[in-house]
Parts: sequence; C-alpha cells; structure tokens
Amino acid sequence: MRALVIEPLKDVRMSLELILASEGVDREATEAYEDGLEYALNYQYSFILCSTGEDSGLEFVRHVRGAGVLTPIILLTDCRSVEFSIAALNAGADDVITMPFHRHELMARIHAVVRRYSGRAENGIRFGNLELLSNARQVRIGGKHVHFTEREYQTLEALASAPGRVLSKHGLLDFMYGGRDEPESKIVDVFVCKIRNKIRNAGGDPGVIETVWGRGYRMPAPKTAEAV
Repeated sequence: MRALVIEPLKDVRMSLELILASEGVDREATEAYEDGLEYALNYQYSFILCSTGEDSGLEFVRHVRGAGVLTPIILLTDCRSVEFSIAALNAGADDVITMPFHRHELMARIHAVVRRYSGRAENGIRFGNLELLSNARQVRIGGKHVHFTEREYQTLEALASAPGRVLSKHGLLDFMYGGRDEPESKIVDVFVCKIRNKIRNAGGDPGVIETVWGRGYRMPAPKTAEAV
C-alpha cells in the first residue's frame, strides 16, 4: 500500500510515518494542505491520512471529492463532537479517528477502509485461482504461496485494486514510484512479463492480466473478481 499523510505538526507527522513504515506502507508526507491537495489530485494512493487542522481537513475532503478523486480519506482529529464526525462523513471522509489513538487501532481501521474501497470482504481479492492478500502482501496461486518482488507485487496490486479499469504504464509507475525517479515506461512491460511467467509456472492463467494495446493493462471486471 501507498499512503499520503497530511499533518502540520512535525512530531505527529513523524510518528504517523514511523507507524506506517513499521507496517511496510510506502508514504508521502507533507505539512501543507495545499501540497497535500496537489498530491491527492495528481498521484495515486491506497489511502490518505489527513489531520483536520480546524476546518482545513474538511475543506481538503470537499476539494478532493469535488475533483472526482475516490481515494479513501481518513481524518485525524482531536474534536470529539458527534456533529463534526457527521460533517466529515457527509463531506466524503471514509472514517474519522479521534486523537490520541492506539497504533493497532489506526492500522486496523486503515485496512478496513481500504478493503471497503477495493470491494474486498476480507483481506484480499481472488481472480480464478490467483489470490492477492493485501494485508500480508502475499500472492497465492492454487492455494500455494508464490514469491513476487516488491515491484512485481506493486504492479499486481495496482491492477487488482482497479478491476476492469485500464491502467496506463505511467499510472502504474506513479503507483510504484510516486512520481520520483521513475524509470522508463518500458520497465512496466518487463514487470508484467515476469508476473505472467510466474503465474503460468504456478499453474495459473497468465491471461488474467490483459494487454490493452496503446493504453496499458487491466485485470477482469468486478463480476469476475471474487472477495477472498
């Protein structure tokens, strides 16, 4: 998973980054809501953690949703009023967490929100005999664990998280590298080739990743994707 963290207070921001890092979550962090909005509108994330900062958090949510971005947003707040939580959820936030919080509760709620967004009933998603277990960052084919490198897994994760949608090579690179130090787009073809070979060698269907010429790659539409 890849996260965007928006938190003006340096100590809190660093604590959030440490928690995410300990769980193997890649992250982009900023103290400014303006920068966070630019990142959210132009890059792909598994979820966004945003401190409310008076009304700034609510405005951030409204701007992101108004732009048609559906990335899960979790607001962090020290406001305990029911009215605020209602306003945040109505604005488009997926969850509201009151600070201080326990790190395990934070991660559990993050996983719950990401699962709902991905249409996953449990911890992963299945395409035929291929199972992607996002919490464990594992892939099973025919019930057996198959090793994928980090970049191969990220490529598969991005495609599996958007079943039926064509993802361009640039979009896949952005998911993996966050727009920084990206290699040439042809590396995506290499990753996909290696993924298909591993799926084939494990007894799966390499055609589960479809090439859409001139546009990119995609995995089956939701009607053929089953929650694990």
